[in-house]
Amino acid sequence: MRREAANVLASMQWSPDEVPEKVQFYYLREDWKELAKLQGAAVPALLKALASDDPPGTERVGANPREDP
Repeated sequence: MRREAANVLASMQWSPDEVPEKVQFYYLREDWKELAKLQGAAVPALLKALASDDPPGTERVGANPREDP
């Protein structure tokens, strides 16, 4: 659901201004190229993606949606 929301925002030509929001946004969209451009700020999200069996934006019920990726 969160990935779909990020994709809808992107289709409306919206993008976040703040780096932490950019990390979350690109992580949810699985836009690894843009995420890599954020360099060190993206490392935790990239590590999480590598370690997870679940695609971004499909957290299990009970996951904290405000938690960093």
